[in-house]
Amino acid sequence: MRLRICDRRWLIVLTLLTVAIAADSAPALASPYGYLRNPTDQLAVSGDVATTEVTPEGDLYTGWAELVFRFGSRLERWRQPTRTLADGHLPVLSSSLEGAGVRYELHTFTDMVAGVPVDFVRVTLRNLVRHSVAARFGTALCWSASRHARFARPVTTRQPGLQTQPGPRFDPRWRYAIGSRTVRRSGSLLLAYPGAPRGAVLRTRVRLGRGPVGPRSLFGATDYRIMITPGRGAHLDFVMPVVAPAAGSPTASAVVHASFTGHRAATLARWRHALAGAMRLEIPEAKVHEAFYASLVHMLEARYQLPDGHWVQTVNDLNYHAFWLRDTAVITQALDLAGLPTPAREDLEWFGAWQSPDGLFQSRVGQKDGLGQALWGIGEHVRMTHDLGFARAQLARVVAAMGWLERARAQDPLGLLPRSDPHDNELVAGHLAGDDFWAVAGANAAVDLARALGRDDLAARWTVDRDDLRLATIRGARTAAARHAGAIPPALDARGGLDWGNLWAAYPYAVLPPSDPLVTATLAHARRHFAEGIATYGRRGGLHGYLGFRTLRPSLPAAISVKSSMDSMPSSRTPRRPTPASRPGWGPGLIAPRARIWRPTAGLRRSSSRWCAGCSCASATGPSSCWARYRGHGLGPAVGWG
Repeated sequence: MRLRICDRRWLIVLTLLTVAIAADSAPALASPYGYLRNPTDQLAVSGDVATTEVTPEGDLYTGWAELVFRFGSRLERWRQPTRTLADGHLPVLSSSLEGAGVRYELHTFTDMVAGVPVDFVRVTLRNLVRHSVAARFGTALCWSASRHARFARPVTTRQPGLQTQPGPRFDPRWRYAIGSRTVRRSGSLLLAYPGAPRGAVLRTRVRLGRGPVGPRSLFGATDYRIMITPGRGAHLDFVMPVVAPAAGSPTASAVVHASFTGHRAATLARWRHALAGAMRLEIPEAKVHEAFYASLVHMLEARYQLPDGHWVQTVNDLNYHAFWLRDTAVITQALDLAGLPTPAREDLEWFGAWQSPDGLFQSRVGQKDGLGQALWGIGEHVRMTHDLGFARAQLARVVAAMGWLERARAQDPLGLLPRSDPHDNELVAGHLAGDDFWAVAGANAAVDLARALGRDDLAARWTVDRDDLRLATIRGARTAAARHAGAIPPALDARGGLDWGNLWAAYPYAVLPPSDPLVTATLAHARRHFAEGIATYGRRGGLHGYLGFRTLRPSLPAAISVKSSMDSMPSSRTPRRPTPASRPGWGPGLIAPRARIWRPTAGLRRSSSRWCAGCSCASATGPSSCWARYRGHGLGPAVGWG
């Protein structure tokens, strides 16, 4: 076919536009890309309750202050939402911006100094041109630069495990001072800053701006002006205590003199050691590989230890710096699957703090899904690790919980768990489908634990409980679905509510098989409210990883075949073929093409290797990670029931 002259002209124009766009976009494509517009990151030392949020702009926000970065000839506010991790998954965050021939790089991590968590920041300035250039960089401190995307603080509680964020309340009467390479606030050390490099100029100011003092008022400002010759660079090291010590104290002195290089090496070594026992995952998609291990780090960062030695597994270190049975049960299973049974056991040992004298496990009043989640979490750990010592230590709690379940069901007219009102999640009161789905899973886990301990009497009794509850739940689900276009609603006996526990019908225990019309119709209903392939939640819309995982899990067995992948595995590293677990609905392990997954056998005596799909394996450790990354985007309609 011959092009006309006008067609050829348009072809030339389009070609030139394509080349121009490609040339213009090349630098951006060479840089890391982040999907989220306003991401936050957490920095913490596992075991310590205090934490740092890296804000969407890149500021460091702690319970005591917010450190703001400024760069360029006009000292513009630093805003770089895309950050990378050391080795793709270790919590040393790096970001960069360029201006006037200078590349500014920020490298940040948290480590302990004299018993206090401390943020380390190295700012590297590089000359990108063939002549000398003037670089300018500055910092300033405030209480909070914005209300957007910051965790609330301070938050204190009498009951360990509830939301907590240590720190003082804002006080407009605070007095600031700067000098001797430190910024101080009413006798507390907030920041240690470096002196001026050779040939550079450093200016400091106690306060920027005028007027009444408020949370956003900037104090303790530094301003570095550095001339950099071609091919050369410079760096500035800042140290910010996460918990501000008294100025002049031995702790403050240790903070001021702490070495960025030494503590960076120690931080990387500590995290590599923490992950040394984790299974090895090799897949061709680097981002999935890195996300898997970054998720493990994220979950381990979000743990802190109480004075009595117990460990508290929180969802994340930011707005959900609190414990829930729901989240911790899933997190501990992820740790066990990844080959990290020690932190999993430590997390599970604190479940007893959330069991009432009558046997009910409950994270918050009205959230009865905690009963099944606690039993399932305990049982899964025993099933995967064969830790009979742990099983014996938990048996009394399991007996009490199953006793509560039997008594509660005997009093319920539907033979289900009692009506509940969680004031969260489903946002509806009634017989919640998720409560019963989880209770069946928990009862099944109790049966497995009893059998592992040789308690056939308990196993027989709890098998009857499990099967009877499963039948009652199926009856309730089918009756409710008949009133809701064939899909299971959040509450079996009430209208309204948001999709949540009703998506647990086929996983983690197959109350209904994944192919059951009730399951497929419910998942189809949930998928209709996806945005950009991600589940949404809330009446105003918001991306939500938890709901996405629940729709993915039941679909995996029917969607992925393992045979061709297993046949292509190197014989020296091919684990034995996986076998289905004992519980219904759990099919053979799954694997993505060309993926290799294995783990050391230490600590896991059953199934030294577990196969899974690459995407699923990343999500197996992902719930806490994606929850921490949750952002309201105003996407999609409400996932609700009329």
